[in-house]
Amino acid sequence: MIGRAHKAILCFSLAMLTGLWSKQSCAANVYLHKGEGGAGLDAELQLGEADQFNLALIGCRNFARSQRVQLGLYVRADKLPAELERVGNRKDEELTLYLCINETCEERTWKLLESGTGDTYFTTASFLKTRQVIKSIRVILPKEARKYEYRGDIDGILKKICR
Repeated sequence: MIGRAHKAILCFSLAMLTGLWSKQSCAANVYLHKGEGGAGLDAELQLGEADQFNLALIGCRNFARSQRVQLGLYVRADKLPAELERVGNRKDEELTLYLCINETCEERTWKLLESGTGDTYFTTASFLKTRQVIKSIRVILPKEARKYEYRGDIDGILKKICR
């Protein structure tokens, strides 16, 4: 039987190993819902600790050798950390942000469009079907204080929403 002191040491050790003490936000929530217009499924990946910064995977389509999906980036909150204000204010018609798939990062232009989630920044991504397993998606914001990423079974999510 493990005593309270041993449990506290074990929890502290696990926290240090998993990086909970660093400025990293690894979200764990994904929400699947009917796509816009009732077609297929869309997914929302929670990128922050609270449900305030999200990445939507919308309108995924299968092609012979690839999958193409619209990525939507939006925030839902009244009080936002400084690095999320630019996305949350939705004043810019376009944002240039980095999107990282696993360890590969690429600069992308995100365009502000109206959607079912409100005004959202969108970009399109294509993934080869014969690719490395996708374990994480990260959006890098200018002067961010923490990482905003989703870690999980992204390939499983794409299998569910791509039609």
